[in-house]
Amino acid sequence: MASCFDLGDPDPLNAMGLCHSRYKMECGRRLALALMSLLPPNLGKEMAEPAVVASAPVPPGPTIKSAAALWGLTPSNWQRVLDEVTEGIAKWHGDNPETLGPSEQQLGRILAVPAMAGIVHAAANHQAAGGLIKRRGTLLHMPGHRPSASAADEKLWAAVEPLLLAGGLRPPRVRELAETLDLKLRLLEKFLTRAEHLGWVHRVAANRYFPPAAVLELAESAERLCAGADGRLSVAAFRDLTGIGRNVTIDLLEFFDKVGFSRRDGEHRQILASARQVFTDETDGDA
Repeated sequence: MASCFDLGDPDPLNAMGLCHSRYKMECGRRLALALMSLLPPNLGKEMAEPAVVASAPVPPGPTIKSAAALWGLTPSNWQRVLDEVTEGIAKWHGDNPETLGPSEQQLGRILAVPAMAGIVHAAANHQAAGGLIKRRGTLLHMPGHRPSASAADEKLWAAVEPLLLAGGLRPPRVRELAETLDLKLRLLEKFLTRAEHLGWVHRVAANRYFPPAAVLELAESAERLCAGADGRLSVAAFRDLTGIGRNVTIDLLEFFDKVGFSRRDGEHRQILASARQVFTDETDGDA
């Protein structure tokens, strides 16, 4: 469709080119319908057609689908969002040097240009595909960025990491780690939260953290399974292949959905990106 929204335009319709991420889905849906009712019938019909999710390379003025609402972006607005994503991550590094980077939700809250979650996700994917930023699980960061950990966290990690690695594809639960290390549960939970921000672990469930190498191996297993199953992944097939049990399998597949590696489609899932694209970058020794 021909894009008609432009930031900074005095026309209220044009000013709605980007929706603030705090708007709830229902608000966005109703507002989209209201805007469509003010447009010519043929243009309203065009807006109702399935949208194309932005990916690299992006055509001028991409249309991005987010929940029930469709938002058109002019090329200048799209470039503005792309620039804001890169600059926002760089600013995060300056303000939070002890973390690997922000999640998409955290990034969306600090952008100078308010944008709904679907637009932030598409822009982050585009910049990552172009090598301008890096994605590691749920976190985004600039190429070459290394978080700085405290000496105390480095020391505790030296004790925690071997226990996680020894668990293989099914690392111990947080409570089990605390018992083994003779640490208070709350203390260990706080440390693991910091470890996640440092990129040392992936928080797959509230009670279980995985080393990046284990997540990558499991994601590659999912890729291989999908390649031989008409591109579809089921809970049962993945559980049987990995031997990690049903509950951990469900937690892991939901984590894959959350980070954009897969998408649930009824009782199955589809793989959306390569495992190495999502779960490795130059901070890994084997990337």
